[in-house]
Amino acid sequence: MPAVTALLIVPGIGAANKVEAVGGINSGRIVIDEAAVMCISLIFIPVTPGNVLAGLYTNLLLQVIVYFNVL
Repeated sequence: MPAVTALLIVPGIGAANKVEAVGGINSGRIVIDEAAVMCISLIFIPVTPGNVLAGLYTNLLLQVIVYFNVL
């Protein structure tokens, strides 16, 4: 998992800098920073079927909350 995190962070910095020049700071066009932060937060959690299902369920639940503007 650390290698995947590095593979997201290193090119993500370059891509974000290029998009920032066109779209401004924190443009919605690039989300590599969210993916990199997710990998950093999950770096020490073992990849098991239960953990993957828990992550998918949590993601689905949060997407529904955001879509229906529950919070």
